[in-house]
Amino acid sequence: MKTATSIRTRLSAWYAGAFALLLSIFALGAYAFLEHTTQERIDEYLAETVGAVAGAMEYERVSGRPFDEIIDDVLEEFRLRDIAVIVYDREHQRMSMLDLATRRRATSPRTHAAQQLPDLRTILSTTRAGDQTTFATASGDGETVRVVALPYRLGPHDIVIGAARSLEAQEATLREARYALGIGIPFMLVVATAGGSLLARKSLGARGPGGAHRRFVAARACGRSEPAR
Repeated sequence: MKTATSIRTRLSAWYAGAFALLLSIFALGAYAFLEHTTQERIDEYLAETVGAVAGAMEYERVSGRPFDEIIDDVLEEFRLRDIAVIVYDREHQRMSMLDLATRRRATSPRTHAAQQLPDLRTILSTTRAGDQTTFATASGDGETVRVVALPYRLGPHDIVIGAARSLEAQEATLREARYALGIGIPFMLVVATAGGSLLARKSLGARGPGGAHRRFVAARACGRSEPAR
């Protein structure tokens, strides 16, 4: 009987380990998918924003408006709560943006922090004219910021249209997901252990091939060559 109990213990451990591995892979895969999906959506949102800004500026240029007025009007038009829009003029090395500090009621503090990112000018100025839309992540003042840069030719002007968004909301979501995993994984291990024990009992039940095997092991332990009938 001790041998049968040992077999049951090993089977329980094997089933529990297999269940735990599968559940852990599923949990980590779900977390990786969440992280990738949220990052992808932010990038899509930023890319759509700079594309819309470029379209609005081109429309104003065709209307014959001066370059400086185009920038001012389009920046005012794209005064978004969660995204800071910036236009960098390569020729004059000038970066234009709204003064969000004076509009705190209509703008999220995180957007203002994104606008004040120390590396923002560097990211925009190092983008080359022939580049495609590029993305970068930088940190400043305790905020992690995602930045997109779109090189654009507006008539004779070589500019870079940028958009910046704080990643604090994404990081908060991922923190909650990690917290949930921290609670859920131990619970899943308990469930896996219980499930493994249950399967081991069924495998070594009194009836069926498992039961015959258990009786054979018990008979061998008692010194008989064949199980008792």
